[in-house]
Amino acid sequence: MAKTVSSFEITLHRRPEHQTRAMWLYNELRTAILDGRLKYGSRLPATRDFARLHSLLRGTVVTVFERLPNYIQHNPDTPDSPAAFVESTKKLIARNPDLGVEIKRVIAEDDLVVTHDLVKSSPGQLGMAGIDIFRLEDGKIVEHWDVRQPVPENAANGNTMF
Repeated sequence: MAKTVSSFEITLHRRPEHQTRAMWLYNELRTAILDGRLKYGSRLPATRDFARLHSLLRGTVVTVFERLPNYIQHNPDTPDSPAAFVESTKKLIARNPDLGVEIKRVIAEDDLVVTHDLVKSSPGQLGMAGIDIFRLEDGKIVEHWDVRQPVPENAANGNTMF
C-alpha cells in the first residue's frame, strides 16, 4: 500500500525486498523529481516526521535528503550536481586547451532552453554538432540533456549540419 504525506503530497511505493531502505527512498524521491511530482526547491518535510511516517531511521532520511540532486544531469558521463558539471567542464578544457564552442541557434519555450552548437577541440577540426537542452526553474538550470555527433567530411546531401 502506497503512503501519502498530505503536506508533502508525494506517494512512495512499496520497497522491494532486495533494496536497502536508503536506496529505496533515494530512488523514490529522485524519480519524483525526474517526473515532475517533486519540484526543484520544494520544501521537504521535517526528517523526524518523515521517518516516523515511513518507519525509517531519521539518519537514513537525513542521508537521503542530503543526497537528492539539485541539478539533474542526463549525460551518462557526468554525475548529478552543479559541482560535477563544473568539474567535468574544467577537465574537458584542461584536456583541450584550444576548445571552442560556437552556438548556432538558441530556442526557448516555457522552462526549456535549447542550444544548437558546434564544438571543436582544436581550430582545424570539423568538430561535433550538438544539441543541449536545459530546464530552468527560478532562473537556474536544474536539468540538462545533450547529444553530440561528429561533423562528417562528406554528407549524403548538400546541407550542412547547421
